[in-house]
Amino acid sequence: MATILSPDTVTSSVLPAFTEELRDNFFVSHTAFDWLIQDVEVIEGGLYIADQILYNLNPNADVWGGGVSTLPLSFVQNTTQATFNPIYYAGSVTIPDTIMILDQGDRAIIDLVSAQFEHMLMSFIDKMSTDLYSDGTPRNGLPILQGLNAACTYSADPGMGPYGGITRVGSSGTNAAPVGPAPFWNAAVLTINGGSQPTWIGNVNPGTSTTMSVGAMIAARIAGSVGQFESDLVLTDNIGYQAYLNLVTQTVRQSASTEVMSQGAKGIEFAGVRVVKDDKCPSGTMYFLNDLFRLCIWRNGAFVMSPWRQTVDALVNTMFVIFVGACRTTRPNTLVKMSGITG
Repeated sequence: MATILSPDTVTSSVLPAFTEELRDNFFVSHTAFDWLIQDVEVIEGGLYIADQILYNLNPNADVWGGGVSTLPLSFVQNTTQATFNPIYYAGSVTIPDTIMILDQGDRAIIDLVSAQFEHMLMSFIDKMSTDLYSDGTPRNGLPILQGLNAACTYSADPGMGPYGGITRVGSSGTNAAPVGPAPFWNAAVLTINGGSQPTWIGNVNPGTSTTMSVGAMIAARIAGSVGQFESDLVLTDNIGYQAYLNLVTQTVRQSASTEVMSQGAKGIEFAGVRVVKDDKCPSGTMYFLNDLFRLCIWRNGAFVMSPWRQTVDALVNTMFVIFVGACRTTRPNTLVKMSGITG
């Protein structure tokens, strides 16, 4: 005779596997998160992440006359602090007692829990992958991930306010000719048809057409090459992906080389950087990222599940899944956003 499977039994024998599956499936189901999890940063604890940001050169570091020549000894305040708060996401699995009575037997309850987890997984993917491109503006009064549009502004703060607590308002210019208190904190924000535009490494010119070109890709690639840092990944939407794929196809057709043409069907790249399509990416936009843009997860905060709980006024068993993390970069000036692509 079938017996009722209790929440305690589900917790001990079934849910650990579902939680691991939820975690794994989330990170492999979305292009950007699949890339970010390769170099995820585990936060051991604390109420926020604090980064010391270098923002100017130390004049004490220079040539010296040797011998008894005076050494430079002055103190120079050359860092400022950027702070990033943890962001919380939560989902739940709910099973009323009446459902557990009706759906008796191990398989019935497991199928029910599986459906609940699958629904929660799809919801996490939709919300968090959308937020990855956000400007950090709170939703329903609650903070969300400080996404790429929060990291990628120039001489202006995103919707959430100063990124990392450092305002960009009034800051512009280049490394060679900085203007304002924090020009180092600006990203390279380009319009594909905007002609010559300022970035931290100097002006770049993607052209004056909204149609994708090799020149536009070169300009964005250069803008993201700051010192030893270079772009590792390009994220774009359907329009940007098709535009670049059309450009690659035209270039390949110009060569009769079998070796060149055989590369057309592979995952597309530009100057060794993968170009991938992401359904959540804003229309007509490309983001050039490097491994300084990171997903940070507090230890034991990667979709951790709570014990089953039952309310005092209802026969309902509820288990919560919680994610605690943040997205951040300590070098926004190595990120590039290029928008306005039409084809």
